[in-house]
Amino acid sequence: MKTLTLCLLFFSNSLLFAQNQIEVYTQEGCGRCAYVVEQLRKSGVKFADIDTEKEVNNDLMWDKVWASDPKITEISMPVVVFNKKTYVNIPDLEALCKEIVSKTGGKWVDADLGETENTEPDEQAQEEKPINMPLNGDPEPANMKGIVARHNFYRNEVGVKGLVWSNELAAYAQAWANELAKKGCQLEHRPYEGKWAQKYGENIFWAQGMNPSPSQVVDNWGAEKAKFDFEKVECKGEWYDCGHYTQIVWENTTQIGCAFAKCGDQVVWVCNYNPPGNYTGEKAYKKKK
Repeated sequence: MKTLTLCLLFFSNSLLFAQNQIEVYTQEGCGRCAYVVEQLRKSGVKFADIDTEKEVNNDLMWDKVWASDPKITEISMPVVVFNKKTYVNIPDLEALCKEIVSKTGGKWVDADLGETENTEPDEQAQEEKPINMPLNGDPEPANMKGIVARHNFYRNEVGVKGLVWSNELAAYAQAWANELAKKGCQLEHRPYEGKWAQKYGENIFWAQGMNPSPSQVVDNWGAEKAKFDFEKVECKGEWYDCGHYTQIVWENTTQIGCAFAKCGDQVVWVCNYNPPGNYTGEKAYKKKK
């Protein structure tokens, strides 16, 4: 009888695990993927981190995507499978992570606020958030750590408000970075029309034989301030001589999302900005007295 009871208990626990089995399909250089993986791990959730760089895993992921909706042709990573349901093009990563943590008996742990009993950070904890994690922005993923703060360093120099991270913009940037990687990491902005038509402001960066940090990428664009006339608030030469810099400090821009993709020893970075900057005939910002 004891043996039967133990077997039934083991079967019951195994069935519960199977029902709650979690698969997170990820991709190298995907900031949204890094956020989900880091958040679930810190909250004590057991899951399978499946690298889609391997062809067999990529095929498996698409089988599950098409099983959920055969009409899907484009996706924003990651793809998450939970309770036999496939989540694709996830609009709110934090909400899904909290749902998973809650339903699996985990304990929500925010990467920046520490351990909490409930899913909402208290007011005091919110006030203590660092500058590169603004209160009204999405969490900045681990592999992009510092990229918001570095943008805001340059913005602070000219007296404009800081940017916040946007997961939606990051997914948008990732899609174009992936497309550029397919072309051999070709350095090319989104076109103005067609399938890949640009909707936001955009800065791009390319490197070979090195893995630049997020801050180094921003500093490469920020170095263009040497070609910027701070008295006239315009580029000293043509607009494209300091166009990356002016997008960084464009006063009306409030959100940023970035991503990168690799092809061999090359890497291409894309940052998108909302609202976009660099409008012809407009100044990047109003000169502060």
